[in-house]
Amino acid sequence: MGQNNTERISHNLEGLPTTFRDDQLYQIINDLGEEDSGKGYSQVLRTGPFVTSIIVWLDSGMTKKRTDAVISRTGAFVTSIVKRIYDEDGVAVVSTITATVTRAGDNTISFVNVGITRP
Repeated sequence: MGQNNTERISHNLEGLPTTFRDDQLYQIINDLGEEDSGKGYSQVLRTGPFVTSIIVWLDSGMTKKRTDAVISRTGAFVTSIVKRIYDEDGVAVVSTITATVTRAGDNTISFVNVGITRP
């Protein structure tokens, strides 16, 4: 895999053999992580041992948000994650991603329903 943006694997999954798709997915996840955390200042907030929210600020002065994610729980188990993405000025929300976790009786995850809304 490449070391910089110009050498990254193509994000066209359909055009690649199945054997390369795991590497492809891994690279996409890494790329998204770089886009989300590659600029600014990250703040992790906790209640006791549990992370309750993660805020990525555009500046170290924490005046303009890039993203924020709120993690809801029932006891120790995550029930939902709501991530808001802000505009380039760090003020207005341009997109909200909501992931709702459905669990079986033994608290294993049955499925996660993900929705995206834009104002």
